[in-house]
Amino acid sequence: MGCRRSTPTEPWQRCQTHFSRNVSDAAPKRLRAGLRLELVEMFNCAMLKEARAHRDEIAAEAPEAVARLDAGFKDAMTVMALSQAMRRCTRTSNCLERLNAKGMRRAKVIGVFPSKGSLIRLVGTYLIEENDRWAAKSKQYWLPAVEGL
Repeated sequence: MGCRRSTPTEPWQRCQTHFSRNVSDAAPKRLRAGLRLELVEMFNCAMLKEARAHRDEIAAEAPEAVARLDAGFKDAMTVMALSQAMRRCTRTSNCLERLNAKGMRRAKVIGVFPSKGSLIRLVGTYLIEENDRWAAKSKQYWLPAVEGL
């Protein structure tokens, strides 16, 4: 919640995969598979209005799961404000998790660092390389989607 305190006016997208797991974990085991499918359908709706209607259709057999769904719906559907082309990679935190895992793999190769600064330099250099790579290709990837905003 540190992001919300430092930038309270900015929209915040909750990872839909993690949100889906949290909601389905609150349901009885016999309903989890069906609930996950319902949530995927809800997340794949083209319009927020359709997603809200789909949310309202989800069975109330698991009141705790429905309560979690209602509580986090707005945060999980923030991505709907973006164009269809931008939604796919911004609706989950998979990209960020992969980036963190790659940084950790590089750190594990070294094993023991002589100082905290050397670890920061290694991971920082990797992040700078990734930023440069994204900056070079992001114009091709994001520009058509951003122009539509």
